Amino acid sequence: MTRHGWLLVLLLVCSSAFAGDIAPIRLAGGPDPSGALTKKTSRLIDIVFKKINMPYSLEYLPPERSSALFISGEIDGIIGRVAEYNLIYPAAIRIEPTLYSYQFIAVGLKTDIDPQSWDDLKKFRIAYHRGLKIVSLKLAQSASLQEVNSIKDCILMAKNKHVDFCVAYSNEISFEKKLFDDGKLNIFNISKEKAYIFLSPKLSALAVKIDAVLADMKKSGELEKIYNEN
Repeated sequence: MTRHGWLLVLLLVCSSAFAGDIAPIRLAGGPDPSGALTKKTSRLIDIVFKKINMPYSLEYLPPERSSALFISGEIDGIIGRVAEYNLIYPAAIRIEPTLYSYQFIAVGLKTDIDPQSWDDLKKFRIAYHRGLKIVSLKLAQSASLQEVNSIKDCILMAKNKHVDFCVAYSNEISFEKKLFDDGKLNIFNISKEKAYIFLSPKLSALAVKIDAVLADMKKSGELEKIYNEN
């Protein structure tokens, strides 16, 4: 069994002990449990579910995999998706308030072009890495849109002029800093997009409870404190 598999089993066991015979709510987050944002969000989820006295499990999966499981009903919720996720799964319940925001960027060769919005990017050739569905939704009418397998491939396509820009989350490019060492690439801030929890349409009662807890945490400053901690 993989490390993630053992993690999920452990969470399921702990969750069952937490609330007797109540079946745990099955959630999926991003693929990297070691990331700072993922750790903070995992802590938040733990606090929220303790407040509502509900067991849960949390697995870390690639975006496409978690979305497929969510839509098929194999998991109950998905964490960290933007509002446009409802275009993919209209029945999914979006939990308010938002958790945090993603900064989307465009990486391209240094020129006099200065894109500052999704609309600015529509006239260019764009690459993005697999699973970043918001790009395909926002830029469906772009001159050219190519999905690639990794952020490295995406940046290299822009650097080698196969596309005009690679579009990504700002934190993703930190893993490929060496590609910027020669000073040929520019980074353009495109948009901040709010991230939410989405729940299965069958969990409307639970959604109301989580909404209320998050609203209280936001009002008290507890939500902001979690994400501002180092």
